[in-house]
Amino acid sequence: AYCKKSFYYFVQYFWDTIIAEEPVWNWHIKYLCDELQKVGERVALISRGKDDHGNPLPPTRLPKEFDYFIINVPPGSSKSTIVSEMYPLWCWTIDATQRFICGSYASTPAEDIAEKCFNIYNSEKFQNLFPELNSGTKKSTGGKTHFKNGLKGERYTTSTGSAITGIHAHQIIIDDPMNPEIAASKVERAKANKWVSETISSRKVSQTVSVTIIVMQRLHEQDSTGYLKSKKDLRIKHICIPAELSADVEPPELREYYVDGLFDPVRRSREILQTNKAELGSYGYSGQMQQRPA
Repeated sequence: AYCKKSFYYFVQYFWDTIIAEEPVWNWHIKYLCDELQKVGERVALISRGKDDHGNPLPPTRLPKEFDYFIINVPPGSSKSTIVSEMYPLWCWTIDATQRFICGSYASTPAEDIAEKCFNIYNSEKFQNLFPELNSGTKKSTGGKTHFKNGLKGERYTTSTGSAITGIHAHQIIIDDPMNPEIAASKVERAKANKWVSETISSRKVSQTVSVTIIVMQRLHEQDSTGYLKSKKDLRIKHICIPAELSADVEPPELREYYVDGLFDPVRRSREILQTNKAELGSYGYSGQMQQRPA
Protein backbone atom coordinates (compact mmCIF):
# COMPACT_ATOMS: atom_id res chain seq x y z
CA ALA A 1 0.00 0.00 0.00
CA TYR A 2 2.85 2.40 0.82
CA CYS A 3 4.56 1.61 -2.51
CA LYS A 4 1.38 2.35 -4.46
CA LYS A 5 0.73 5.54 -2.54
CA SER A 6 4.23 7.00 -2.93
CA PHE A 7 6.63 6.58 -5.82
CA TYR A 8 9.38 7.96 -3.59
CA TYR A 9 8.73 5.19 -1.08
CA PHE A 10 8.78 2.69 -3.95
CA VAL A 11 12.23 3.93 -5.02
CA GLN A 12 13.54 3.64 -1.46
CA TYR A 13 12.10 0.16 -1.02
CA PHE A 14 13.49 -1.30 -4.26
CA TRP A 15 16.81 0.56 -4.34
CA ASP A 16 18.89 -2.38 -3.13
CA THR A 17 17.50 -4.75 -5.75
CA ILE A 18 19.78 -3.22 -8.39
CA ILE A 19 22.25 -0.93 -6.58
CA ALA A 20 24.85 -2.12 -4.07
CA GLU A 21 25.99 1.32 -2.86
CA GLU A 22 24.26 3.03 0.04
CA PRO A 23 21.92 5.72 -1.32
CA VAL A 24 22.32 9.43 -0.64
CA TRP A 25 18.77 10.72 -0.41
CA ASN A 26 19.39 14.21 -1.70
CA TRP A 27 16.32 16.46 -1.91
CA HIS A 28 16.08 16.24 -5.71
CA ILE A 29 15.23 12.54 -5.61
CA LYS A 30 11.99 13.03 -3.70
CA TYR A 31 11.18 16.09 -5.78
CA LEU A 32 11.55 14.23 -9.07
CA CYS A 33 9.61 11.24 -7.71
CA ASP A 34 6.73 13.46 -6.64
CA GLU A 35 6.60 15.24 -10.01
CA LEU A 36 6.70 11.97 -11.93
CA GLN A 37 3.98 10.53 -9.69
CA LYS A 38 1.66 13.34 -10.78
CA VAL A 39 2.20 12.33 -14.40
CA GLY A 40 1.76 8.63 -13.68
CA GLU A 41 -1.47 9.16 -11.78
CA ARG A 42 -2.89 11.37 -14.53
CA VAL A 43 -2.13 8.87 -17.30
CA ALA A 44 -3.29 5.89 -15.25
CA LEU A 45 -6.59 4.22 -16.13
CA ILE A 46 -8.16 4.42 -12.68
CA SER A 47 -11.45 5.33 -11.05
CA ARG A 48 -11.43 8.95 -9.93
CA GLY A 49 -14.26 9.12 -7.46
CA LYS A 50 -17.76 7.81 -6.84
CA ASP A 51 -21.19 8.56 -8.25
CA ASP A 52 -24.16 9.80 -6.25
CA HIS A 53 -24.88 6.25 -5.09
CA GLY A 54 -21.36 5.64 -3.79
CA ASN A 55 -20.29 3.41 -6.66
CA PRO A 56 -16.83 3.86 -8.21
CA LEU A 57 -16.86 5.86 -11.44
CA PRO A 58 -15.60 4.11 -14.61
CA PRO A 59 -11.79 4.22 -14.92
CA THR A 60 -10.48 7.10 -17.03
CA ARG A 61 -7.20 8.62 -18.19
CA LEU A 62 -6.98 12.41 -17.86
CA PRO A 63 -5.88 14.73 -20.69
CA LYS A 64 -2.27 15.85 -20.52
CA GLU A 65 -1.31 19.30 -19.30
CA PHE A 66 1.92 19.41 -21.31
CA ASP A 67 3.41 17.67 -24.35
CA TYR A 68 6.93 17.19 -23.00
CA PHE A 69 8.29 16.81 -19.50
CA ILE A 70 11.99 17.74 -19.68
CA ILE A 71 14.35 17.12 -16.76
CA ASN A 72 17.91 18.50 -16.88
CA VAL A 73 20.19 17.27 -14.09
CA PRO A 74 23.94 16.58 -13.84
CA PRO A 75 25.21 13.06 -14.58
CA GLY A 76 25.46 10.74 -11.59
CA SER A 77 22.22 12.05 -10.05
CA SER A 78 20.32 8.72 -10.13
CA LYS A 79 18.19 10.00 -13.00
CA SER A 80 18.14 6.71 -14.91
CA THR A 81 17.38 4.72 -11.76
CA ILE A 82 14.41 6.93 -10.97
CA VAL A 83 12.97 7.75 -14.37
CA SER A 84 13.80 4.83 -16.67
CA GLU A 85 14.22 1.85 -14.36
CA MET A 86 11.73 2.32 -11.51
CA TYR A 87 9.07 4.74 -12.73
CA PRO A 88 7.44 2.43 -15.34
CA LEU A 89 7.19 -0.35 -12.76
CA TRP A 90 5.62 1.94 -10.19
CA CYS A 91 3.06 3.04 -12.80
CA TRP A 92 2.12 -0.63 -13.25
CA THR A 93 1.30 -0.90 -9.54
CA ILE A 94 -1.54 1.61 -9.98
CA ASP A 95 -2.46 0.74 -13.58
CA ALA A 96 -0.96 -2.42 -15.03
CA THR A 97 -2.26 -1.67 -18.55
CA GLN A 98 0.14 1.18 -19.25
CA ARG A 99 2.55 0.75 -22.15
CA PHE A 100 5.98 2.39 -22.26
CA ILE A 101 8.57 3.08 -24.92
CA CYS A 102 11.94 3.71 -23.26
CA GLY A 103 14.99 4.83 -25.22
CA SER A 104 18.51 6.17 -24.98
CA TYR A 105 21.18 7.44 -27.38
CA ALA A 106 22.45 3.94 -28.25
CA SER A 107 21.38 0.33 -27.87
CA THR A 108 23.97 -0.57 -25.19
CA PRO A 109 22.90 1.97 -22.54
CA ALA A 110 19.23 1.43 -23.43
CA GLU A 111 19.59 -2.32 -22.93
CA ASP A 112 21.52 -1.86 -19.68
CA ILE A 113 18.71 0.29 -18.31
CA ALA A 114 16.11 -2.22 -19.54
CA GLU A 115 17.94 -5.08 -17.82
CA LYS A 116 17.88 -3.30 -14.46
CA CYS A 117 14.18 -2.59 -14.83
CA PHE A 118 13.62 -6.23 -15.78
CA ASN A 119 15.62 -7.38 -12.73
CA ILE A 120 13.48 -5.30 -10.38
CA TYR A 121 10.33 -6.70 -11.95
CA ASN A 122 11.52 -10.28 -11.53
CA SER A 123 12.92 -9.77 -8.04
CA GLU A 124 11.42 -11.68 -5.15
CA LYS A 125 10.58 -8.35 -3.50
CA PHE A 126 8.50 -7.14 -6.42
CA GLN A 127 6.79 -10.44 -7.14
CA ASN A 128 5.85 -10.84 -3.49
CA LEU A 129 4.24 -7.41 -3.35
CA PHE A 130 2.56 -7.45 -6.76
CA PRO A 131 1.86 -11.08 -7.74
CA GLU A 132 -1.20 -10.01 -9.74
CA LEU A 133 1.15 -8.73 -12.47
CA ASN A 134 2.48 -12.21 -13.15
CA SER A 135 0.21 -14.96 -11.89
CA GLY A 136 -2.02 -17.78 -13.11
CA THR A 137 -2.93 -17.45 -16.77
CA LYS A 138 -1.69 -13.85 -16.76
CA LYS A 139 2.00 -14.65 -17.03
CA SER A 140 4.63 -12.13 -18.08
CA THR A 141 6.21 -12.64 -21.47
CA GLY A 142 9.22 -11.39 -23.41
CA GLY A 143 12.79 -10.55 -22.50
CA LYS A 144 14.49 -7.56 -20.94
CA THR A 145 14.25 -5.27 -24.01
CA HIS A 146 10.56 -5.89 -24.57
CA PHE A 147 8.63 -7.43 -21.75
CA LYS A 148 4.97 -7.51 -20.89
CA ASN A 149 3.27 -7.99 -17.57
CA GLY A 150 0.27 -10.28 -17.34
CA LEU A 151 -2.26 -7.46 -17.61
CA LYS A 152 -1.53 -5.85 -21.02
CA GLY A 153 1.24 -3.55 -19.82
CA GLU A 154 4.46 -3.35 -21.85
CA ARG A 155 7.94 -1.86 -21.69
CA TYR A 156 9.65 -1.58 -25.07
CA THR A 157 13.31 -0.58 -25.47
CA THR A 158 14.68 1.45 -28.37
CA SER A 159 17.52 3.84 -29.20
CA THR A 160 17.94 7.16 -30.98
CA GLY A 161 17.48 6.82 -34.71
CA SER A 162 15.81 3.41 -34.57
CA ALA A 163 12.64 2.77 -36.52
CA ILE A 164 9.64 1.79 -34.41
CA THR A 165 6.70 0.05 -36.03
CA GLY A 166 3.64 -1.50 -34.47
CA ILE A 167 4.40 -0.13 -31.00
CA HIS A 168 2.42 2.62 -29.28
CA ALA A 169 2.79 3.88 -25.72
CA HIS A 170 0.92 5.79 -23.07
CA GLN A 171 4.25 7.20 -21.90
CA ILE A 172 7.51 7.67 -23.80
CA ILE A 173 10.72 7.98 -21.78
CA ILE A 174 13.93 9.16 -23.45
CA ASP A 175 17.00 8.95 -21.23
CA ASP A 176 19.88 10.93 -22.81
CA PRO A 177 18.79 11.15 -26.48
CA MET A 178 22.34 12.10 -27.53
CA ASN A 179 25.79 11.62 -26.05
CA PRO A 180 28.61 14.19 -25.86
CA GLU A 181 30.46 12.61 -28.79
CA ILE A 182 27.74 13.47 -31.33
CA ALA A 183 26.43 16.66 -29.73
CA ALA A 184 29.08 18.76 -31.49
CA SER A 185 27.96 17.52 -34.91
CA LYS A 186 25.19 19.56 -36.52
CA VAL A 187 24.18 16.60 -38.68
CA GLU A 188 24.00 14.16 -35.74
CA ARG A 189 22.10 16.65 -33.59
CA ALA A 190 19.57 17.12 -36.38
CA LYS A 191 19.11 13.36 -36.68
CA ALA A 192 18.56 12.96 -32.94
CA ASN A 193 16.18 15.90 -32.73
CA LYS A 194 14.16 14.70 -35.70
CA TRP A 195 13.86 11.26 -34.10
CA VAL A 196 12.68 12.80 -30.82
CA SER A 197 10.19 15.24 -32.31
CA GLU A 198 8.92 13.25 -35.31
CA THR A 199 9.59 9.49 -35.17
CA ILE A 200 9.07 8.84 -31.48
CA SER A 201 6.23 11.36 -31.11
CA SER A 202 4.13 9.40 -33.62
CA ARG A 203 4.20 6.35 -31.34
CA LYS A 204 1.66 7.60 -28.81
CA VAL A 205 -1.48 5.69 -27.92
CA SER A 206 -3.36 8.98 -27.61
CA GLN A 207 -2.29 12.48 -28.61
CA THR A 208 -4.63 13.74 -25.90
CA VAL A 209 -3.21 11.65 -23.04
CA SER A 210 0.27 10.35 -23.91
CA VAL A 211 3.29 12.33 -22.76
CA THR A 212 7.01 12.27 -23.58
CA ILE A 213 9.49 12.44 -20.69
CA ILE A 214 13.07 13.46 -21.52
CA VAL A 215 15.80 13.31 -18.89
CA MET A 216 19.29 14.48 -19.82
CA GLN A 217 22.20 16.75 -19.09
CA ARG A 218 22.66 19.65 -21.50
CA LEU A 219 25.25 19.17 -24.24
CA HIS A 220 24.63 21.94 -26.77
CA GLU A 221 22.35 24.94 -27.22
CA GLN A 222 20.50 22.95 -29.90
CA ASP A 223 20.46 19.58 -28.15
CA SER A 224 17.04 17.99 -27.68
CA THR A 225 16.17 20.27 -24.77
CA GLY A 226 17.16 23.41 -26.64
CA TYR A 227 15.52 22.24 -29.85
CA LEU A 228 12.17 21.48 -28.23
CA LYS A 229 12.16 24.63 -26.13
CA SER A 230 12.69 26.71 -29.27
CA LYS A 231 9.32 25.47 -30.62
CA LYS A 232 6.87 28.03 -29.28
CA ASP A 233 3.72 25.96 -29.83
CA LEU A 234 4.84 23.06 -27.62
CA ARG A 235 3.66 22.84 -24.04
CA ILE A 236 6.70 21.94 -21.95
CA LYS A 237 7.13 21.30 -18.25
CA HIS A 238 10.78 21.97 -17.51
CA ILE A 239 12.85 21.06 -14.46
CA CYS A 240 16.44 22.32 -14.53
CA ILE A 241 18.80 21.54 -11.64
CA PRO A 242 22.37 22.83 -12.14
CA ALA A 243 25.15 21.51 -9.92
CA GLU A 244 25.80 25.02 -8.62
CA LEU A 245 23.16 27.60 -7.81
CA SER A 246 22.40 29.87 -10.76
CA ALA A 247 19.61 31.80 -12.44
CA ASP A 248 18.90 28.72 -14.58
CA VAL A 249 17.28 26.75 -11.73
CA GLU A 250 13.79 25.83 -12.84
CA PRO A 251 11.31 26.18 -11.24
CA PRO A 252 12.87 29.06 -9.26
CA GLU A 253 11.54 27.85 -5.89
CA LEU A 254 14.03 24.96 -6.01
CA ARG A 255 16.81 27.43 -5.20
CA GLU A 256 15.92 27.21 -1.52
CA TYR A 257 17.06 23.57 -1.43
CA TYR A 258 20.64 24.39 -2.42
CA VAL A 259 23.16 24.13 0.43
CA ASP A 260 26.01 26.65 0.28
CA GLY A 261 25.23 27.06 -3.40
CA LEU A 262 25.36 23.32 -4.15
CA PHE A 263 22.48 21.10 -5.23
CA ASP A 264 24.10 17.93 -3.79
CA PRO A 265 26.86 18.78 -1.28
CA VAL A 266 27.62 15.09 -0.62
CA ARG A 267 27.98 13.67 -4.12
CA ARG A 268 28.87 17.00 -5.75
CA SER A 269 31.03 18.80 -3.20
CA ARG A 270 33.15 21.76 -4.28
CA GLU A 271 36.23 19.52 -4.41
CA ILE A 272 34.44 17.06 -6.68
CA LEU A 273 33.10 19.84 -8.89
CA GLN A 274 36.60 21.28 -9.21
CA THR A 275 37.77 17.91 -10.51
CA ASN A 276 34.78 17.80 -12.88
CA LYS A 277 35.77 21.21 -14.27
CA ALA A 278 39.30 20.00 -14.94
CA GLU A 279 38.03 16.82 -16.63
CA LEU A 280 35.22 18.32 -18.72
CA GLY A 281 36.68 21.69 -19.58
CA SER A 282 34.76 24.95 -19.27
CA TYR A 283 32.27 24.19 -22.05
CA GLY A 284 31.59 20.63 -20.97
CA TYR A 285 31.18 21.69 -17.36
CA SER A 286 28.86 24.54 -18.30
CA GLY A 287 26.60 22.16 -20.19
CA GLN A 288 26.66 18.87 -18.30
CA MET A 289 26.92 20.30 -14.79
CA GLN A 290 25.40 23.77 -15.07
CA GLN A 291 22.81 22.96 -17.76
CA ARG A 292 23.88 26.03 -19.75
CA PRO A 293 25.84 24.82 -22.80
CA ALA A 294 27.24 28.15 -23.92
